[in-house]
Amino acid sequence: MRRCSASAWLSRHTLPTMSSSAAYTRHGSNGDRPGCTAEQAQAFLQDLSRATADQPHVLSEFRNILFSFKNGANVPAVVDSAVMLLRATSHRRFLERLNIFLPPGYSIICSPSAITVTTPTGVRTY
Repeated sequence: MRRCSASAWLSRHTLPTMSSSAAYTRHGSNGDRPGCTAEQAQAFLQDLSRATADQPHVLSEFRNILFSFKNGANVPAVVDSAVMLLRATSHRRFLERLNIFLPPGYSIICSPSAITVTTPTGVRTY
């Protein structure tokens, strides 16, 4: 199976965002924050692609997670899937970068001993 680069994949697919805004905007609790641009989304996928070069299933599964959201999966399920995948594959450093894609009320914070996900309905610790 041939792997395509993140930029080639992005040129053929619309990147789903967990934000309700088509402009990839995320507003933080402290007011307006710079939103996620298409360039940031592309950089994220390229960095993840490089980091998982020896684990092609990770990038493939992450793409599946994004498309599950695009196809109607709810935000908590998508966040949970992303956390479980990236935590299990030693790519935790990408989890906090997901915050720019999340709608208001959601955040992911990583510490050396735990991953904390805040949602409008509560807090989960992994």
